[in-house]
Amino acid sequence: MIQFGRLVVWGLILVVVAACAVPPAASPTATLVPTVVPTQTAVPVATATVAVITPTAEVVTNAGPLQIRLIHDTNNTPQPMVDIITSTAKLAQLDVVVDVRSPDGSYALAALTELQTTPDVWIGSEYDLQQLIRLGVVATDTTALQVAHYSYLDDAMVRNQGYAVHPIGLRNYLVSIGNSQFLDSLPETTADLMSIGASIRGRVRYKMAYSWPEGRWFAMMLDQLGAQTVLTQTNSLLPESMLVTALTSLDELRTLGPRDATTYVEATSDFINWYVPYSIDGDAAIRRYEKYAEDVPLRFAPPPTYSASGQRLMPAVDVVYAIIPKSLSPQRRRDVESLIRGLQTSDAQVTLFTNMRWIPINRGVIESGVLAGDPLYVALEPLIPTLTTQAYDEATICRWDAYEQILPLVLLNTIRVPAGATAINMALQACIIEP
Repeated sequence: MIQFGRLVVWGLILVVVAACAVPPAASPTATLVPTVVPTQTAVPVATATVAVITPTAEVVTNAGPLQIRLIHDTNNTPQPMVDIITSTAKLAQLDVVVDVRSPDGSYALAALTELQTTPDVWIGSEYDLQQLIRLGVVATDTTALQVAHYSYLDDAMVRNQGYAVHPIGLRNYLVSIGNSQFLDSLPETTADLMSIGASIRGRVRYKMAYSWPEGRWFAMMLDQLGAQTVLTQTNSLLPESMLVTALTSLDELRTLGPRDATTYVEATSDFINWYVPYSIDGDAAIRRYEKYAEDVPLRFAPPPTYSASGQRLMPAVDVVYAIIPKSLSPQRRRDVESLIRGLQTSDAQVTLFTNMRWIPINRGVIESGVLAGDPLYVALEPLIPTLTTQAYDEATICRWDAYEQILPLVLLNTIRVPAGATAINMALQACIIEP
């Protein structure tokens, strides 16, 4: 069996023990300290700042404020989410402290049960949830989503049936993002995108910023070409014609990017600095760009339609959950669920969208029109009812890794597209699950 993801918990124990020695803060207000936030992709990232609050207390007692652990995996400040949690708790008349940790740090702390490091609730993605489930620390009872929602959230709940989880948002979607000083409109299809140069006003270094070797986004293209019906737990090989089509499409789009190899972080910096007019990206990049909104006039549109499939370049999105641990006292559990209900209310969901750029899970917010004045929401609105949610299983992660081994070789012309297709299928053989 293939080991799931890239989690190496016990190798991080020494780091975590040192992290647990941070002296307690004077109040529940978050303070920021520099740290490095690990990324779950092969794309290099820059140093982030992470909020660290009072260390967590023993969860089986009713004493003290609720301990909230926010699993934070981007380079953006976690402070807006900390503020949303604390303000929601205040409305519910709950006292909370928020401890912000990297994904690996959170998993390692969860494994150290003898140090009583388990919080009252984790806030994390589907990927985080699967790691915590593997560690055996998630409460094993079924919960129900109490607010109006779309059916894809039922699929996510069924996938995690038997675990105490509550959706609070959706992230890692894709949209078209443009600098409106360069572009009056954004491309409708990938064919339009290939001729974007004719629409650009002014001088730019290159035409498009994108996370080119991202295995997840390449998997999206393959799925739209039919890979989902071909790939199973016992079959990880794809028709070479399908691989050649997807690789050729991505290789053509790459001609819009920088001539030399450029990291994703460098590409986003180029967008901020007016060196590139267009990007396809998601919530984390949008938050970064919006910090410079006075200098970088942003334009949003739905992601372009992939001409080879006829579908928008919208991947399966990540559900963000409130994840309840084992061994909470009944009163502690009631308080946690009161906080979660607050995060699912319309007011909190609107704030999650405007401050975190997470899509609301509350269908009432989507249908109310309350966000109709937000250009990003306008771009996303027609796609929200038909989203799908991303599952994280062993084969999926292995396949993404296999794509990321080969994509740089193709995109930088080290090997040609047909050889790249053959190499991907060779790498995918490692992802076959023996029955």
